[in-house]
Amino acid sequence: MKTKTLFLICFFCQLSLIKAQDPHFTMYKFQPMYQNPALTGSFSGDLRVNLNHRQQWATVSEPYTTSHFSVDGCVRRTETAQFCIGAFIIDDRAGASDFRQLQPSLNMSAAIRVGEKSSIAAGIGAGVFSQSIHSGDLMWASQYNGMNYDPALSSGESIEGLSSTKFDVHAGMAFKFQTESTNMSSNDGVKGEFGISAFHLNQPQQVTLLTEDSKHVRLAAHAEMSIGIEATNSSVEPSFVVLLQGTQKEFLPGISFRQVIREESKYTHFVKKSALTLGCQLRTKDAVNILTFFELNNMAIGFSYDINISDFSKATNGTGAFEFAIRYMIIGKTAGGTRNAPIF
Repeated sequence: MKTKTLFLICFFCQLSLIKAQDPHFTMYKFQPMYQNPALTGSFSGDLRVNLNHRQQWATVSEPYTTSHFSVDGCVRRTETAQFCIGAFIIDDRAGASDFRQLQPSLNMSAAIRVGEKSSIAAGIGAGVFSQSIHSGDLMWASQYNGMNYDPALSSGESIEGLSSTKFDVHAGMAFKFQTESTNMSSNDGVKGEFGISAFHLNQPQQVTLLTEDSKHVRLAAHAEMSIGIEATNSSVEPSFVVLLQGTQKEFLPGISFRQVIREESKYTHFVKKSALTLGCQLRTKDAVNILTFFELNNMAIGFSYDINISDFSKATNGTGAFEFAIRYMIIGKTAGGTRNAPIF
């Protein structure tokens, strides 16, 4: 009971600050369009599908759950430019009140080469931002009859059925580059990606306990690199994400190690490529994240776990967040008969 009471206190404190933070993921590589609209279609292939599910604080009342689904691909791609479209939806549910945030969006992006091995992209997205609260499963002090809890008693609260659905706009830019390996077996090449994005540019109205309030703009900066380790099938991949939203700040540095287990046969493609990635991240003042994902040909499956190091770990008994992700890509050929250009 003490744990549940502490959770409810924390929950309503979070509701009062909810305008300052969007749902977040540990394996953000599997939500490219939710990270930056400019990453729409930013992959080597024709079509990409991503699915994620995150559950956190499972030991405290009802767990928080966040799900993501997206699909994107290129409408037009040439040797020097591409135009892509995509869509994603985020479904975030919080605790016993079933506080829900639903964010569907349609995205588009355009990219051009700015060098032999570099490109710049810009993207924009639009959709709706919807929130709702239902108090049916919450317990209130006014429902204590002197002996025990009586759900038949009126809570005296009026938050049941609060909801808000508003138009939402976001945009971003990204820069990508790569350097080729010295030869086919040297594996000393480098790839990199840098981007900035802004969500809720029109600051849509959202639900709070008392009234509607404007959603803060979420600003993001992200970067990652893949640095080949010479004469091996391995690479080291440093990364970071910075999120700013209202008074909330999140810094997420990380590092991963990728091992190619088997190379794809160059001409017949009968032998499919496979690779394993292991990594860790630090979400400052919140969690240490351990992640892994396995790639086989056009599919990748990933798992992560967040080890809670915040003050809230007392209420959660140290339980953090578990995340699952899956990605599938259809990789075809361009009109010229070559594989899709990887620089984008």
